[in-house]
Amino acid sequence: MDIGNVQNVRRVRNLTNVHFIRQRKIYKIRKNPYIELTNNEFRKKYRFSKAECLQIVNEIRDFLPRAVNNRGKPISPSLQFLIALRYLARGQVQDDNGDLHGVSQPTVSRCLSQICRALASLKNNYIKFPLTNEELASKKADFRRKFNMPSIIGAIDCTHIPDIRIKKVAGDYAQLYINRKGFYSINVQVICDANCHILHVIARWRGSAHDSRIWNESLIKEQFENGSINGILLGDSGYACTPYMLTPILNPQNDVERQ
Repeated sequence: MDIGNVQNVRRVRNLTNVHFIRQRKIYKIRKNPYIELTNNEFRKKYRFSKAECLQIVNEIRDFLPRAVNNRGKPISPSLQFLIALRYLARGQVQDDNGDLHGVSQPTVSRCLSQICRALASLKNNYIKFPLTNEELASKKADFRRKFNMPSIIGAIDCTHIPDIRIKKVAGDYAQLYINRKGFYSINVQVICDANCHILHVIARWRGSAHDSRIWNESLIKEQFENGSINGILLGDSGYACTPYMLTPILNPQNDVERQ
């Protein structure tokens, strides 16, 4: 055996005798916003009151895993919800969100995904369009009592939800998601009642789609046209005025039209 091989064997033997010291895990300080923040501070950060947040957590608790990590410090459902809510309410960078709540960025991402799925699982409990005569009559009564407008059951409009991921995931189709204001978005159609409760949502159209196109190609429009729904919607000038859609008069000529 030559000298070089002998030296290599010695190096290997020396390495087998080395004891590596594992770096000690350093946990971030995790705070409890429900305790440490005043009611006003809490609402400013999360857009909801403490009681409202806890009520929502109780409804989605069964849809959440017991822990979002396996490193010895499981995160409670109530904190998971606040982590996700902070991102949804403020659009905060996930690293900063994690620093605020004492968790890592990957944990923020997992919380956001799991909370959104849990909330979506409850959509049918809260987003319901009135179909029975009794339900429709109740919606009409609300509009008449609040705004002196008979036969109205809801107000319709679209809103653009920004999504910066579209440019990366949509590939050659990304340009179709750029709306008239110049940013990537999903154009979401919403119908609400006189109390601002959401009755119907369509959230699958690209940002470049016009509000009227979303409405014209929707199933709910067919239901109005065939008489399945007895009532009138309020819309802006982006929609065509029809027997079931009341829109503003663009150039009113008299007091009645102005009213």
